[in-house]
Amino acid sequence: AKVAITCLAKSMLHLSRVIHKLRILERHVGASRKEDAGNSEIILSLISDAINQMEKTFPKHICQRRIQQFVVKFVPPSVSAGKWRQAYEACLKNPLSGRRESNFRRFVRAMVDCGALGELIELCTELGTSISAIPGSKATIESVDLYEIASEILADTQPSDLYMLRAQSTDPSQLSDYQGALYALHASQEQWRRAAQSMDIRYVNARKAMKSDATSLGLRPQDAELRDHLIVEDLTLSSVGAVNAMNLVIDPAHRFLVSGEHGRYNLIPINGYKEPKKPVSIMKRTRKPASATIDEEEEEDQSRLSRFMSLTDIQGRSLRSIALRTMYFDMANTRSYAKDAFLRDLDTSAIDIDELFNSGYFRYGLLLSKAFASSRNSRTGSHRPNGEDIFYTSVVNLLQSCLIPLSARGIASEQRPSIHQLLSALDGTGDSDDYSSCTVTNRNSSIAQLESAFLRAAGWALIRKITLAYSTAETPVALDVAEGTLSQQIEGAKLPSWLENLILGSGIAAPSGKFARRPNPEETAYPGNPQALLSLYTKRGMFVEACNLVSKILSGQSAATSRLPETGDIDYVPYDKIDLLWNLIDVMVSKGEIPVSAQKDILAARDEMEKSLDQHFRLLHVSEMGLKSARALKGKLVV
Repeated sequence: AKVAITCLAKSMLHLSRVIHKLRILERHVGASRKEDAGNSEIILSLISDAINQMEKTFPKHICQRRIQQFVVKFVPPSVSAGKWRQAYEACLKNPLSGRRESNFRRFVRAMVDCGALGELIELCTELGTSISAIPGSKATIESVDLYEIASEILADTQPSDLYMLRAQSTDPSQLSDYQGALYALHASQEQWRRAAQSMDIRYVNARKAMKSDATSLGLRPQDAELRDHLIVEDLTLSSVGAVNAMNLVIDPAHRFLVSGEHGRYNLIPINGYKEPKKPVSIMKRTRKPASATIDEEEEEDQSRLSRFMSLTDIQGRSLRSIALRTMYFDMANTRSYAKDAFLRDLDTSAIDIDELFNSGYFRYGLLLSKAFASSRNSRTGSHRPNGEDIFYTSVVNLLQSCLIPLSARGIASEQRPSIHQLLSALDGTGDSDDYSSCTVTNRNSSIAQLESAFLRAAGWALIRKITLAYSTAETPVALDVAEGTLSQQIEGAKLPSWLENLILGSGIAAPSGKFARRPNPEETAYPGNPQALLSLYTKRGMFVEACNLVSKILSGQSAATSRLPETGDIDYVPYDKIDLLWNLIDVMVSKGEIPVSAQKDILAARDEMEKSLDQHFRLLHVSEMGLKSARALKGKLVV
């Protein structure tokens, strides 16, 4: 008995010494506020020695509670020493939920701060769903998913102003990027929708930082400018990253998010169904009237619906961010506009499209207008607010307000667009094989004259590509180009031959209908509109071109037609417009409004038109006689 008591006393004395050393070292580390790897290794060794001594000396049911307390002490030194597996197990075995949460938070942040993101991803994959039970306790710890814990911690970790810290830091690479770590964590698990959500949170946080006034932060001018640059870069990066991640979602029905929210499931209240809410912490619960709670829930639902974004909306936001970033870094006088535009949403893109066109960014303006129309169509079911096609209106605005004046009159060298902007628009518009030459061959000119000539030639090449790409029966871009070109009121100006032939429908394989083309139902090409061009020529007083147009269409018929009106086969000729043209020429000549030098050409063109009309009426008479004979013969055969 004396030997046993002596052994027990020695064990207790040794255990007391170990615990005493541990407490002294802990106080030393706490007082110095410095945890180096050496101290952490010593603390871990002492804790292990104390636990081993207790397990050897006392029965398990007696020392279990004390052992749990020592296991919890593993967390801080394990984190400091980089022993992540021990730190994870210590966090997991903490019986107090509040301390367990704080330990996990410290554990995850420390791994990101130390650059151990790869180890964190491995732990999430290997130990993310391990189950641990505390022997001797009344309840067991629930299944712990380290991936979910780390996701929630990283999403909720937001520095006060990361961009200000980066702007003032001598080594920004040493600052932790928790939002980037969150994206990497989701991507490693192939949770692409949640990865897109993490990029959306990054975008929302960057917008919040841009709303804050840099001058109130006490930054130097150069630091404030650098901070703005970092915010703009992050806005673009996050919007593009969200699109890339969302495109990797397998199920198209899951390609959506609610901006500013994160989580495994993200639902929108539809037809009375509402997403189950997470339980609110006891510390945050307050008593509210029932009516106030209902009103707040309805207001929250409306707010969430307004922040709902489909894949089309996310793509539009990405394109808009890229365009605004380019404008921001291009000219100093556009930076303030770009910053203000980033604070607006996609539904205000009409202002941005006009600004991009005026700044020479024709390609970005067209892309944004197309994305804006698609987003509007996905939200409202129509891309024609107030009956106007958004994309068609933008194309016409670009052509008539920017490109046609540039190509017809030229611009000063210091004005926009630049040569680089025009070439970028040419490369990104229409068919790459359809590239009109804009080479300037005149060598006896100054550099400024050559640049001006090149800009005009490139402008016409871009007009041609846009017109051929976007002219359809519903969007007659060709007619708008013709009207815009003639409205420049340049003496002797004529329409390019390619444009006139396009409006005449010369590209149709089997033209039909004379002045009113009737394309096949499967045909998507622009069918042309000769009568609209005739009206335009007549309105502008271009009588020679109008008469030649009538002659060209009517003289193209060399034989009588065999069309049956009852089956819809007809040839339309606007006789009233031709009579109006004839009478206008008579009136203008009789009043002397037409110069004598031009009267000869106009009257000659009218004579040719008269000959074409005579031939047209002869063939029309033959066709009508043939139709009557065919109908009579068909009737006799039926009888």
